[in-house]
Amino acid sequence: MKNCSFKIRLAIILIGTIIISIMAIGMATKYINISNNGYVILSTRSIDNILQEDIEIFRKLQSEGTYNRPISYLTSQGYRVAVLENKIFIDNIQILNLSNPGENPYIYQSLVERYLLFVILCILIISILAISISNKMTRPVHSILNGIEEIEKGNLEYTIDVTSQDEVGKIGESFNLMTLSLKSIFKEMEHQKEAMYNKNWELNNANMELEASYEQLQATIDQLTEAEDKYRSLVNNMPEIVCVIDYERNIVFINNIVKRILEYDKEELLGQKIDSFVAIPDIEYYFNALFEQFNTTSFIHEEIPLIKKNGEKIITEVKITQYISKGQRMGIQVIGRDITKKREMEEAIFHSNRDMEMLNYLSKSLNSSIELDKVLKIIGQEIVEGLNVPMCLVRLLDESGNFLIVKAFAGEYFDEDCHLDSFPVINIHDDPMGQVILEEEIIQTNKIEGTWFLHGWNDKKEHKEKIKEVVFIPLACKGKKLGLIAVGTNKAMSNTHTLLLSSIANNASVAIDNAMLHYHSKQHYVKIIDALVAVIEAKDKYTQGHSQRVASYAVEITKHLGLDNAAIEDIKIAGILHDIGKIGISDNILQKKGPLTKDEYDEIKKHPTISKKILQPVGLSKNILRAIEYHHERFDGKGYPDGLKGTELSIEAQIIAVADAFDAMTTNRSYRKALTIETAVDELIDNKGLQFNPMIVDIMVDIFKREKEVIMRIKSEQQEEIVS
Repeated sequence: MKNCSFKIRLAIILIGTIIISIMAIGMATKYINISNNGYVILSTRSIDNILQEDIEIFRKLQSEGTYNRPISYLTSQGYRVAVLENKIFIDNIQILNLSNPGENPYIYQSLVERYLLFVILCILIISILAISISNKMTRPVHSILNGIEEIEKGNLEYTIDVTSQDEVGKIGESFNLMTLSLKSIFKEMEHQKEAMYNKNWELNNANMELEASYEQLQATIDQLTEAEDKYRSLVNNMPEIVCVIDYERNIVFINNIVKRILEYDKEELLGQKIDSFVAIPDIEYYFNALFEQFNTTSFIHEEIPLIKKNGEKIITEVKITQYISKGQRMGIQVIGRDITKKREMEEAIFHSNRDMEMLNYLSKSLNSSIELDKVLKIIGQEIVEGLNVPMCLVRLLDESGNFLIVKAFAGEYFDEDCHLDSFPVINIHDDPMGQVILEEEIIQTNKIEGTWFLHGWNDKKEHKEKIKEVVFIPLACKGKKLGLIAVGTNKAMSNTHTLLLSSIANNASVAIDNAMLHYHSKQHYVKIIDALVAVIEAKDKYTQGHSQRVASYAVEITKHLGLDNAAIEDIKIAGILHDIGKIGISDNILQKKGPLTKDEYDEIKKHPTISKKILQPVGLSKNILRAIEYHHERFDGKGYPDGLKGTELSIEAQIIAVADAFDAMTTNRSYRKALTIETAVDELIDNKGLQFNPMIVDIMVDIFKREKEVIMRIKSEQQEEIVS
């Protein structure tokens, strides 16, 4: 019934479309005339017929080529308007619009576009409807054909999308039901096939297992018996202790190796508690905690000290696991091996590495300094800290080689008020300590109570603080006896430490010998400097003591700047030698009482350069040479010899400049009397930032205000009043 309705609706649409198209064409052709002259004439409703006069006008328009422009002309029926349009319509037929005056002359657009285009639109709509209906009718058929092909390929999941309830739709539904049925049948067949295959496989396996069961059972029994024998043999003969302990710490099982490791027969230990040979203080607490750990872990690694039958203690490394029997936890199983020698070797290696590090550090520390006092102090401190001993003394021979004098000491054994003078000088020929020097041998003794060495100090100490043993190590280098090192301990010293002390003494001897050579060289060098200064001051009685005072002032300024000892030593030497170049200046100029001429002043200005030439071959440091060469340069750049200024000047040169000017102002000269200290300080302040570095001036002023006695001491110790 529904299918019949669809056909009726389709027929009505087609018939209606045809009728509308015929009516539109009829209405359009009422006003269209086609002449035999090749024109399509479109006329308005007011023009019923085409006159001969009109035809002639049309020909005239065509011959003149007049297109798209209205032409008004008079006919027997009145005025008319003609428009010849150059538009191709059919086979080169031209379109001509004909109307009465006052009417639209462009009938083409209003008529053709209104009616002819409507006809075309109707035709298009009919075509689209026809195609749509055709597709709608053929689509289900194509779907059914595709479904048949998919089923032939084995795709039982394919279904047809049913969108209508007509005959074609019913065919699609039937097809879908058929595929569902085929799919269900196929799955059932697959399940039956798989079940049959599994059943057959199980039957075959059961048959094979039954055939081999007896042989396998017998073989398994034989293997278990053999494995048990092997396991028992392995456990009893393995090099580690294997022990099973219950929760009451009773030994349930232990292998034979216990005899070799702990010297017990295993029969002596079976059934006994392990407490007797485990060296753990609170063993009950320890094992309770151990058992608790198995709630979160499966095995434990530990190092446990054990006690041998002879009382000797050893270290064992053990792996502990749970002991389970018949599914229940019965205790723990312990497998342990003796690692005592391993730990001793590791300890020896550790101490050896530590000793090597100590020697390397000591060697670097000793090489970092050539000052004798510092070298001796380093030796004492490193021995005390490195060997963890309470005391160390370093005694050196005096110049005669007969007396030992304490030059350094270290360690908590000595009180805070202890100093070098607290130790008496020892004659090596009258004292047992001399044997160390004379024989050059190490002496290690514990017979020190009430003896010469500790001078009664031990009697004042508590027992735990007393020195129990002393080691004396000689110091010698290149065949020259230097002294000895004495190390005191509150327990016996090991051979390893004694050998280490011997190595330390060898390094220390070289460092001490170098420091002593440096010390003697320095003393010789100082004597040479003193001699040079004496030569300078001998030329001018007014400058006697000037160099020493400049050096002292400069040292005080350097200390306030916080510079190190090396800088202080350099500034001291520079202060002493800053005027050495005046050796090359004429006495007449140096001792002239009146003002200097320009040429004489230019000659005086040469002395810093002369100083550099004299001292450069000596090998002084660059800091010293720069301080001497540029101590007459000014902070503002107006000094000599090179006109340097500000940061171009070394700090040493600027310190000497302030110290030199201050001493010159506060001492008598041939050309004027000395200024007071207060006036000289004011002069420094007035020239701060001009002649002098402001920072150096501030330090000198601070010394004057806070430590005036220092300035007065320098003047009183070194200045010699000159009365002219």
